[in-house]
Amino acid sequence: MTKSGYTGSLFTWYMKRNSQVVAKQRLDRAVGNSRWFLRFPECSVQSLVASVSDHDLLLLDTSPDSQHTVCHRFRFNNAWLQDANLEAVVVAGWRCEGEERRAGTDGGDLDRLQAEWNLLLEEDEVRRLQQAKLFWAQYGDMNSKYFHAHIKGRRKNNLITGLKNATGGWCRDRDGMHG
Repeated sequence: MTKSGYTGSLFTWYMKRNSQVVAKQRLDRAVGNSRWFLRFPECSVQSLVASVSDHDLLLLDTSPDSQHTVCHRFRFNNAWLQDANLEAVVVAGWRCEGEERRAGTDGGDLDRLQAEWNLLLEEDEVRRLQQAKLFWAQYGDMNSKYFHAHIKGRRKNNLITGLKNATGGWCRDRDGMHG
């Protein structure tokens, strides 16, 4: 197995706590065998920022040079009507365009896939929430160290240590809070 060419961020995974990055690693890679690299010698991998995951997306491009082609406006030349192969060339061109459309180069296909991905993420979130509630219901009343520590942590996070008064100053003692 060989790694393919890589561009983008140095790291592909970020662990965040309270909106702060506390750990980052390059966990995600694209690899291929010798047959793959013979078939796609110019392939490259690009790291893209993901909006909903702690892992970056990896975009595998099997033909990066094809992106640099310039599209010119088509102009028909009447001399082509004299060529006997004209019909075969036109039919082959239409067939190629149809295959590209079926391969998902259409922008509407991307919107549909994005909506489907968002739906799957919502379903996964609901499933995880249900799983957490079930876990708590099964093991939450076991009087274990884990659950005592969990409750203590919540108490600490929810503890109110001060209040802001009308002038914008902080009151941290009981007398200032009652007044």
